[in-house]
Amino acid sequence: MTELPRTYPVLLGCYPRRWRANGRGDELLAVLLDAADAAGRSRPSALDCLDVSVHGVAERLRLMGIVVPDGVRLRIGQVSVVLGSALAIFLVLCGELRVPGLSDGTSPNHLDAFLHRDLGPFLTVEVPAYATWLLLLTAYLVGARRARRELALIAVGLTLFAPMLAVLTHHQRPPGGLLASLAVLGVGAAVMPAAMVPTTPRRWVTAGGVLAVTATLIGWRLWSLRDIPPAYSRSWLTSRPMFYWNPNGDHLQINRALAGPATWLVIAAGVLALVVWVRRPAWLPVVAFVFVAVSCLRLGTTTFSAPHAQRDAVAWTCAAFGLIVLNYVVATRYLGARSHRRWVGQRDLIGAHLRTPGGEFGVSAGR
Repeated sequence: MTELPRTYPVLLGCYPRRWRANGRGDELLAVLLDAADAAGRSRPSALDCLDVSVHGVAERLRLMGIVVPDGVRLRIGQVSVVLGSALAIFLVLCGELRVPGLSDGTSPNHLDAFLHRDLGPFLTVEVPAYATWLLLLTAYLVGARRARRELALIAVGLTLFAPMLAVLTHHQRPPGGLLASLAVLGVGAAVMPAAMVPTTPRRWVTAGGVLAVTATLIGWRLWSLRDIPPAYSRSWLTSRPMFYWNPNGDHLQINRALAGPATWLVIAAGVLALVVWVRRPAWLPVVAFVFVAVSCLRLGTTTFSAPHAQRDAVAWTCAAFGLIVLNYVVATRYLGARSHRRWVGQRDLIGAHLRTPGGEFGVSAGR
């Protein structure tokens, strides 16, 4: 290895040490050397480097199952698909399209002059990401396992690229808080185990959950429009630009307005998860993960900065991963100890029957 170009040790280092044991690392090195020698090169090709690095990182990611079990990742993925899809539908209906009575108002003239140039019937550059979420929901419902993770990663990429795309094309984009929340939910959908195929009841529950969350968001939006501040008119508040932007402050910005009730709902879900923890320990880290997405809603409009928002997002992210690890360790030991005590009790009970003359098993001490 010391005489080889440094590219080969770096590529082998993409794989975890446990995988490289038992000669598999030497076999991979031999394959790379043979391919380079056949092509008359001293180094591997760019395609070989990409292939080895991608598979090596994927092998390292499989170690996540040690800390984050498949059951937890499955529930995180399912909840992320429901919340992300419902949020995408809600944003399309209230912020992108003109829906009578919901998003067909006229914004202030000075705001229209600042946020001009629609994308046809749509308003912002985030529409492709919303469409990807709908494709992801469809892939989940039909059981397309291979397309599911790719669509989730595409949605994350489009969301993270939206601020740059808005600057390059001089078009509008959603607030940073919505983008950050959608990116977090996209990561949650991507970590779902690839081998999982939803059952028919689970598909119906997922579809019903998307409809229920979407209806709740639309109902909350209509309810929030009841109390109109003196400086605004209903036509302004129901306009698409006003759904995302507020020229006079941030108290009506949609992501920060949504963060308040969403936080209380997640807190209630956390209390419920603690109550059922003994029987369903996997739901507690799921709620912790959702807390990260909700905390991101507080991030700013034009930038990802807001008072205490970055600190909250980092704190909730660290707390979520810490809670996932703690939940796994405690749940494994607690449930394992409880199962062991149950098995010991059953064994002692059977032994007592066996030792009793004429007992239930027909075995006496004198036989």
